Amino acid sequence: MNKEPSGIVPSSYAPLLADLKARVRAAQVKAAVSVNRELILLYWHIGREILRAQKAEGWGA
Repeated sequence: MNKEPSGIVPSSYAPLLADLKARVRAAQVKAAVSVNRELILLYWHIGREILRAQKAEGWGA
């Protein structure tokens, strides 16, 4: 095991940390996009069902 003197950060630490941060951020963005897509589909379907019911039941006449 390569031991660094106390208080000194290994040169490989910063690139590893940057990579991990980038991967976490990419996963967060991907999750947010997925959630937004599902919510938009849900709202669209809700709106379609309301319109269908309005036409079938004469709501808002």
